[in-house]
Amino acid sequence: KSATSRLVFLYVLAVLVICGAIGFVAIFFTQSLIGGLIAAAITLVIIAIGSLIRMRQLGGSGSEVAILLGGIPVDPATKDPLERRLLNVVEEMAIASGIPVPRVFILRGEAGINAFAAGMRPGEAVIGVTRGTLEQLNRDELQGVVAHEFSHIFNGDMRLNLRLMGVLGGILALTTIGRIMLNTSRGTRSSKKDGNAFIFIGFALVAIGFIGVFFARLIKAAVSRQREYLADASAVQYTRNPLGIGGALMKINGMTEQSSVTSPFAEEASHMFFGSVKLFSNMMATHPALEERIKRISPQILQAGAWKPRYENPTGSTSTMTGSEASTGMNYMDDESLMSAVSPVPQARAPRSQTEAAAARASAIVDTVGMPGLDDLIAAKDMIAKIPEAVRDQLRTPIGATTG
Repeated sequence: KSATSRLVFLYVLAVLVICGAIGFVAIFFTQSLIGGLIAAAITLVIIAIGSLIRMRQLGGSGSEVAILLGGIPVDPATKDPLERRLLNVVEEMAIASGIPVPRVFILRGEAGINAFAAGMRPGEAVIGVTRGTLEQLNRDELQGVVAHEFSHIFNGDMRLNLRLMGVLGGILALTTIGRIMLNTSRGTRSSKKDGNAFIFIGFALVAIGFIGVFFARLIKAAVSRQREYLADASAVQYTRNPLGIGGALMKINGMTEQSSVTSPFAEEASHMFFGSVKLFSNMMATHPALEERIKRISPQILQAGAWKPRYENPTGSTSTMTGSEASTGMNYMDDESLMSAVSPVPQARAPRSQTEAAAARASAIVDTVGMPGLDDLIAAKDMIAKIPEAVRDQLRTPIGATTG
């Protein structure tokens, strides 16, 4: 968090540098210090207004961001087995993290494996996933990706992400104004001297605006990388299965599309996604390298032959499910794989008296608050599976939930 605060300070400093650059350009033309200060102040106002406009467009709810990226809300009563599996995984992670169940969106036209969380507050949060995520990942991997996004909600990363989008929108306003000035100058009939000045100012705004965008992306990337590591670790904590999120990262690395997103607004929101939406250089990447992320959460995955991801297609396997598995979209791992995914829990020393035994039990309960174990996740799955499907469908609608 201290690193994030330092980087945000540098972001603000970059905005001030842009204002200073505009001021120097104005001094060059006006030969007046007052003129330079006025130009710098106007630039700051433009950036602020551009940021406020973008923040207002995004709003406090994450739904605006999801819709901006091309997301479509998932119908709680959907019969699509992949979408129902997603809804159940989201509900399970809400139980594990203690966060209200967010709305779920799908980017249907996206073949890459990616997801995002958006919203100013947990109660207004949404989670979005690409269609490729549903089709390419098995249940454990999907759970790891969703848990990663819940960590962003829990840690308040979404507020910072939206503010970064707002500031970036303000800086982009400079380049927009510069382009307008350049386009306008082509159709004007003013004197050659005035026209040249107009063109020069337009080029200056575009150039300085791109410099600001460049440094803004660098700082945005640094903020995002630090928080991605934290979200990966939290995903392992929520699921108690490092092979889930690790397997998802392995599949991203092995796909042609990887985690790419084709939405025209994807780059602006690149720091909000589970994986990099485009292939940037290491300096400009908003996410750490896949190998480094896997190494931090589950080093054994990278060991030769230690583990290889299963590339089964959930669409094909869903049709073979029966009973509660078909209705909930659940696909449990076998016992051997399930146990190997979790490190053995060390046994506590046997207490020597009833008082010590009671104290030990109380301490153990306190230690588990906010840290659900594997048994807790399995219990949550079983609890959801035992609820009749008709009741679950009613609970997902406002009228059904209130009327009972």
